[in-house]
Amino acid sequence: MTAPQLHVLAPGLLGPVPEGLVGATRQLADLRALEIILARGRRIETGEMDAAGMLRRLAVSTVPPPGPLLATGLGCELGERYWYCATPCHLRADRDRVLLQSGPDTVPDADEARALAEAFNALYRNDGLELVAVDGRWVLAAAQPLSIDPPDATAVNGRYLDDFLPAGADGAPWRAFLNETQMLLHGHPVNERRESDGRTAINGVWFWGGGARPAPFRLSARRLLSDEPLWHGAVTLAGGESGPGVERLSRVPTGEDALVQWDDAERALLEGDGGGWLSALADFERDWAREAESAIGNGTWQTVSFYFPPVAGVSISRGALRRFWRRRRPLAHYLDAQ
Repeated sequence: MTAPQLHVLAPGLLGPVPEGLVGATRQLADLRALEIILARGRRIETGEMDAAGMLRRLAVSTVPPPGPLLATGLGCELGERYWYCATPCHLRADRDRVLLQSGPDTVPDADEARALAEAFNALYRNDGLELVAVDGRWVLAAAQPLSIDPPDATAVNGRYLDDFLPAGADGAPWRAFLNETQMLLHGHPVNERRESDGRTAINGVWFWGGGARPAPFRLSARRLLSDEPLWHGAVTLAGGESGPGVERLSRVPTGEDALVQWDDAERALLEGDGGGWLSALADFERDWAREAESAIGNGTWQTVSFYFPPVAGVSISRGALRRFWRRRRPLAHYLDAQ
């Protein structure tokens, strides 16, 4: 019987990081296992891959849009409505254009998310729209599909909105909708408090990834371990098994293909915590890279594939580990420096 395959999504582990952190990696005691894996593994292109992109990569059949997957993971009953991911954001006027910004600074807490959703729903409920708040996350339920199909929030973040909206009359209703939502949220007490506390106002919502109740689909990995509701929803609809994220490779149940999300490095970078990123790097060496060497060597896993978006990942196997002629290089060689 062939040993199963393990896929580990670890965004941010290879950057991008400030130039100063690249040099700081040389101060870490030992990154031998990670450096060997990077030198000898088969390269995997990842780009800006996120949780939804990882699901598409492992799909045996077409994966549904992320909206209904996220809604399912948050415990929503899909019914006959259309579901969209709803990303909180800050819209900022820049001369005659509007810039969208999203990230840790625009994540509401559970009470803020609920209060802003209530204001949105009071305005748009008669239009068949409901912004559903669950544990600080939002999804939009719509009686009918929206008039356009916007790209995901990561593609729009830090960009001008007019690059992603239809021009002319076709885009006019959507622009009006975004403007109306911005005005509604801008004056909300939640944002008044956020601004008085020196925090970024949440004056916009970007809707994307919409779809209705999906047809049956399959993923090559039946077990997904993550704290991401999108993945839990995908496993629920695909008939697999899900569980919370784990801190080390040896805690991943064996016996079938598995997909794990490990976001300690990304979280540190998003918070601007350079020391936290270096600590995450040391943890990854000890708890994932070294344990991958051992697990592949003893046949627990046939391959372990590491994905480091937005930098390329690697897939490692027993045969790959024997490529001694591929000399290891210092980790700094692989990092994406800003």
